[in-house]
Amino acid sequence: SATYQAQRVAWVNSTQEQREWIMTRPRTRDGLWTECRKHLTGWKTSGSHKRGKGKYRDDGGEGSEPDSD
Repeated sequence: SATYQAQRVAWVNSTQEQREWIMTRPRTRDGLWTECRKHLTGWKTSGSHKRGKGKYRDDGGEGSEPDSD
């Protein structure tokens, strides 16, 4: 699926140090993949989360959430 591919690309394009950091996170809200991936360089550079293809898509095709960068 597209979600799997986007997350895989983010994982592969992140540094080994970042991957190891995520794997050592505790099983709490702060350790969830959806929270940790925000810190990955692969996630920040992939742009998958900003394409507006998900549930936050508005009529213009752009993501309706503001860009936090």
